Amino acid sequence: LAGTAMNGDANFHLQVKKASTQIQAALDGQVNTKGQALPARLLGRARLAATAAFDGADVTASHIRLQGAALNADAQGDLRGKKLNYRFALELRDLSRLAAAVRGTLSLHGTANGPIDNAALSASGDAVVATKGFARQRVTIEAKADGLPKLDNALLTLDGRLDDAPLVLHGVWHGGKTRQARLDARWRSLNAQAGLHLDASDAI
Repeated sequence: LAGTAMNGDANFHLQVKKASTQIQAALDGQVNTKGQALPARLLGRARLAATAAFDGADVTASHIRLQGAALNADAQGDLRGKKLNYRFALELRDLSRLAAAVRGTLSLHGTANGPIDNAALSASGDAVVATKGFARQRVTIEAKADGLPKLDNALLTLDGRLDDAPLVLHGVWHGGKTRQARLDARWRSLNAQAGLHLDASDAI
């Protein structure tokens, strides 16, 4: 259905209750994915549970939990007056399912807040990672973005050690009339710097 080379099956149970302008919904089910597509490798036999309460156009409360073979995700919050107020957590317990050459885990938590047409996203966490033959080491991760979905500004930083060598990656994006992007990366013999300036009329 999603246009992905993936086999398997899914079963869901949905309950909906309505009283005046208020609606309560609960979804519970299981997905059994097979194949080499990325979703199948991360999910395997996964459980999805979600609850939501609506009052007119507002989502007064919601909670979504996904537990898969290598992926756990959790998000909860509300959407009132077209303003987001959510917090989330993501855990990848086996990074080799994401990239075969990598071993380790990744954990992120963050928030999404603000008007749905001008929202801000913030996430932080770390990865304990290595390639084959090396001991796993920690890399801290921080990501921020605002002005979503248009993306006015964004920041991504990775700092730590990978395969017994310091790893640094700093990326910055500034929107507006003149859009600017800058990337600094250092690891072993790699030392890269890049900058990009675009007028609002230029296509990316």
